[in-house]
Amino acid sequence: AAPQEPVAAETEEQRTAYLQSIGWQLAEAQPEAREITIPAEFDDVYRSYNELQKEQGFDLSDFKGKQAMRYTYMLSNYPDHPEGIQANLLVCEGKLIGGRVLRGDERLHARPAAAGMRIAPEGRRVIQ
Repeated sequence: AAPQEPVAAETEEQRTAYLQSIGWQLAEAQPEAREITIPAEFDDVYRSYNELQKEQGFDLSDFKGKQAMRYTYMLSNYPDHPEGIQANLLVCEGKLIGGRVLRGDERLHARPAAAGMRIAPEGRRVIQ
């Protein structure tokens, strides 16, 4: 795959604009923010999660052992699920590095959110 242009995600405005640009409507203005560490070594679960990220143009391999922020947004326009759907965005050094869309703790249709997701609804690509 060709190198992708990094998506700026340092500010709330940039993250919100990104989600809206790929078709998501936010149910709440303020996301939950949590600092995480990308594992230095990937287990089977993280390898599988990273494969989902790669399908979307992301690759967490370059971020092993690094600190990142996970921003969780509630979505209001997931098909057939008007409530309880979340988009997680992973951000490191001000750039979007991955994500996914999920319901509770489960992925929906293996859609990555910007990074666990083919976060884009209606089959649109996350990164053009």
